[in-house]
Amino acid sequence: MSDRAFHRWSPAHGWWTMVRPRAALLVGIGLCLAASGVVVAAVGMPDMAIVTDPVGGRVRSVVSGGPAWRDGLRPGQIVVALQPGSQPVDWRIVTRADGLTFASSAAAHVQELRALVPVQLLALAAGLVAAMALVRWTRPAAAAGALIGVVGAIPIVQAGLDVSIAASLGALFLPVLWLEVFGGWPRRSRWLVLGAAVAVSAAWLLARALGSSVFDAVDTSERAATLAASVTVAWMGYGLGPGALAARLRRLPLPTAIDLVSLAGAIAAVAVLALLDRLFWPPVLLVFVTAVVLYPRWRRLSYRALARLITSEVRERAAMGAVEDERRRLANEIHDSSLQELAGVIQRLEMHPETEQEAAALRSVARELRDVVTDLHPPVLQDLGLAPALAVLVDGVRQRRPTFTVRLEVDNRTGALPAQRLPRDVELAGYRVVQEALNNSVLHSGGTGVSVHGLLEPGLIDLVIVDDGCGVTEGRLAEAYRAGHLGVASMRQRALAVSGELAMRSGPTGTEVRFQWRRG
Repeated sequence: MSDRAFHRWSPAHGWWTMVRPRAALLVGIGLCLAASGVVVAAVGMPDMAIVTDPVGGRVRSVVSGGPAWRDGLRPGQIVVALQPGSQPVDWRIVTRADGLTFASSAAAHVQELRALVPVQLLALAAGLVAAMALVRWTRPAAAAGALIGVVGAIPIVQAGLDVSIAASLGALFLPVLWLEVFGGWPRRSRWLVLGAAVAVSAAWLLARALGSSVFDAVDTSERAATLAASVTVAWMGYGLGPGALAARLRRLPLPTAIDLVSLAGAIAAVAVLALLDRLFWPPVLLVFVTAVVLYPRWRRLSYRALARLITSEVRERAAMGAVEDERRRLANEIHDSSLQELAGVIQRLEMHPETEQEAAALRSVARELRDVVTDLHPPVLQDLGLAPALAVLVDGVRQRRPTFTVRLEVDNRTGALPAQRLPRDVELAGYRVVQEALNNSVLHSGGTGVSVHGLLEPGLIDLVIVDDGCGVTEGRLAEAYRAGHLGVASMRQRALAVSGELAMRSGPTGTEVRFQWRRG
């Protein structure tokens, strides 16, 4: 194989050609800042960046934005107390100006840094995941890199280190660069955002260099711009609309989901230990090595268990789908064959007055067969939607049980057009839930009436079925299961199959069944 062919097919070259270099650059910078943030938060010391005279003298200079500056110390203040300390962490100073006292200590800022360790570990873990996801999900991975860089810059800026200027500007420009590359905005808008970021940065650098009295206001503006850019990147990079993130998580391959959950669990355990000040590195390292060795087996076992669980759910949904297909086939066969032939026989009998009794009997059979067809697969549900189908269902119950009161009060805001209707599988699930609940109320509640009320919208179902019967106890449910009456279980399965919710409450005054579904 030639050198050119080897270069063309090498894994590194293939990875680089599949990933946009600018996305990889954003993730790389974010990872560097996140790793630096972990080190600074875990073992770093704040640079107080202040020059003073001895006690009784004055503060000569304070670096704008540094730890001492954030504590309120300014040039010209009188030094009341100064404690150099044998260790850098023991350093402490107290100043006074205009009748006010200001204090700053290295120990307080060290505690602030250590409190950031869990957040920085999570950011670093997210950066590693983003690096792995670059090939498949370039745009969201690049967004993660930009946001991770913002989080990683926090302890560097808090510590007031020499590189805090670069970290602070990097935290602003990383999300701005993502918006420039992946935002999809018009060129004028991109130049406007970039120009605003450059203007804010220039004003911030000038105010910091001059130690200006307006530095605090400029610094607040710079942080607000960074926050606004970060929120925009998060919103555009991940589509944080209702249900969008959940839909993406549902599409994750199962092995990837196991890896993400395991990594998040490990980072969370380390973060909890860090918060408890019990993070002893030797045992943590031992546990880490053991986990790495045993992880492949844990991954295989988890995959098998989850696959069996998911497969069982898929089998249940497939079985329900097969039942509905068979219902539809039988309904069509009865309607197109048996009922048509029966209608022809009735017409021929009606031509002879002496066979009126036989014709009346066959008309009764035809009505019963139409009821069977409606129960198997109601044509009105397919043609007109859920609300008309519920009306037909309630009318059928009233005809079969004239002494049983059935009320239907549903606010229907759907229409007959496809864009105005609920999804077909959701309509069918809602219909079957109401059908089963009505049958249970009529046959088993021992009451005198039932009501169906709620709301139907193109993206929402909220239906409540309430009867005035004697209620259902756990013992009666167990007996029903043993006798093969699985109505409640069937309702729950149908609700879960369309990502809906089924709630059931029962008491001495009756039973309430509520089915809810909302478009994700």
